[in-house]
Amino acid sequence: MKSNKLILIILFATFFASCDSELEIDPRQNEDATVTLSTESGIMNILTGAYATAADGDVYGGRILTSADLLAQTGITATTDFRWRGTFAECRQMYSKTMLVNNGFVQQIYTRNYQIINAANTVIENIDKVQDPAKRATMVAEATFLKSLAYFDLVRFYAKPYEAGQANSQLGVVIRPNAIYDFTTDLAKERSTVSEVYALIITGLNLAYTDLPEDNSFYADKYAAKALLARVYLQQGNYPAARDAAHEVIENSGRTLSTKYANAFNHDVNQSEDIFAIQITKQTGENEVTNLYASENNGGRGGDIEIRST
Repeated sequence: MKSNKLILIILFATFFASCDSELEIDPRQNEDATVTLSTESGIMNILTGAYATAADGDVYGGRILTSADLLAQTGITATTDFRWRGTFAECRQMYSKTMLVNNGFVQQIYTRNYQIINAANTVIENIDKVQDPAKRATMVAEATFLKSLAYFDLVRFYAKPYEAGQANSQLGVVIRPNAIYDFTTDLAKERSTVSEVYALIITGLNLAYTDLPEDNSFYADKYAAKALLARVYLQQGNYPAARDAAHEVIENSGRTLSTKYANAFNHDVNQSEDIFAIQITKQTGENEVTNLYASENNGGRGGDIEIRST
């Protein structure tokens, strides 16, 4: 009896020891910050994470696009061609221009963009871990591009418009020049002016354009920076600069318009006319444009946003 009991104890001990060793395997989805920030692969993963955050449904996974459409609508009468018919209170508030302070979609767009900025700052501040100088320059340029993109939409959504020929001293958004590593400290900071935010965006995009390669697979390249710069100049009413930036992209990027209008939509990889695109598939995230615009047969909610033809 005693020997049998001893065998059982040994078996249980072996079983739990085996389980214990399995449980002690390092988690593959997260890592201590000190480890991440000390290795080249860790810094590269942070940059990849910045792109992944940009692809989130709250930002360029669709919500920025749909929110801009809803906010741009100036009339909500029955004769309007663009109409909100859905049930999301947050979207209806944007459509009717009656947004409340607890609008979750507004909060999420704001938060995600600052997450992109913080990841970009983290990459830039720890880029010395990357050994190859050419790779370092490209990664800093990509991070600077993503940061400029986030600031551009933040200042457009959360500040008064830029006014051509004016001082633009109206409040813009908070500029975070450094990465935040400790979120338990007081992070309160005064908002910069609209002029200061636009100056930061333009400087960042020019730096990105200089150091980004002409071809960077599906990541940002120099023509993505120049195309965004054209949009920034257009927003400022600086039409000659917008024209020149756009002309350079048209002439030198190698991109061409799709041969058929329909070919510009519903694809999983970049097409000939895509300058910088974030492809959202069933496996890679939530497509808020599809959710709100498309019919149920096409993967949407049934047409929360309706565009009527006259």
